Amino acid sequence: MALTGRSWLLLSAAFLSTGAEISVTPEPEQPAEGDNITLVVHGLSGELLAYNWYAGPTLSLAYLVASYIVSTGDEIPGPAHTGREAVRPDGSLDIQGVLPGHSGTYILQTLNRQFQTEVGYGHLRVYEILAQPVVMANSTELVERRDTLRLICSSPSPAEVRWFFNGEALPIAIRLGLSPDGRVLTRHGIRREEAGAYQCEIWNPVSVSRSEPIDLTVYFGPERVAILQDSTTRTGCTIKVDFNTSLTLWCASRSCPEPEYVWAFNGRALKDGQDHINISSMTAAQEGTYTCIAKNPKTLLSGSASVVVKLSGESPPA
Repeated sequence: MALTGRSWLLLSAAFLSTGAEISVTPEPEQPAEGDNITLVVHGLSGELLAYNWYAGPTLSLAYLVASYIVSTGDEIPGPAHTGREAVRPDGSLDIQGVLPGHSGTYILQTLNRQFQTEVGYGHLRVYEILAQPVVMANSTELVERRDTLRLICSSPSPAEVRWFFNGEALPIAIRLGLSPDGRVLTRHGIRREEAGAYQCEIWNPVSVSRSEPIDLTVYFGPERVAILQDSTTRTGCTIKVDFNTSLTLWCASRSCPEPEYVWAFNGRALKDGQDHINISSMTAAQEGTYTCIAKNPKTLLSGSASVVVKLSGESPPA
């Protein structure tokens, strides 16, 4: 009986033996997309007439890649043939320029001279050359202890994810806000020390790619508003100044961004909106309470500090 591709397909459905210990392994074991790979067959025995290769979970015609007749070397492509596959005389299957779509279960079915078939199974995982991921944020400008940060590592590829903060591996305290798949980082009540550059990196056994940094600003304050004279804090103090001498008061605070400053004298706002106020010539008219009010335009918070300024002695007669 001459064996043809058609008769082989009919026979394979009728005479199935399950006693085989055929196995299939890919070489290389962890191929990247674009590699040329071979599904190597182990455990073949006896004189074989033909091979069937399937790319799928069952021996279904829809999954048939190719049939190969050993005596003639004829190869008959099946419905699942992509144009990249070729069967070797020893039963192994070559795939040129493998793609992620080639991943999955492969089945080799053999036919011997007793018209018995044996099958062997293998699995192929093709890893992508990963494109650069992108970090997306709900906002890059947040208010401390009030706002929630949500960062997403966006990538179409199935890959492992790790995060970096200012170029270093993400601190454990921040990692506690990661989703189970590692792609979403959430921080409730963001803190100022968490401001900085965030990146995500995706990786698989053959490729790694890191995103561009996204810079996060955390606004806070104003805190510790103070009035200084000659770099010395004078908040709450009484400053005595000689008649007809000058005095410069500075307002300082811890704040991001730098706050807007407003000065008041005895409860009345002054036009000067700088971080300092200057009294060029001290007289009795300048005696009183000077108040600095610091306002943060982002947090909408404010703070103030005051000092009392007095002449150090009697004013000279007019």
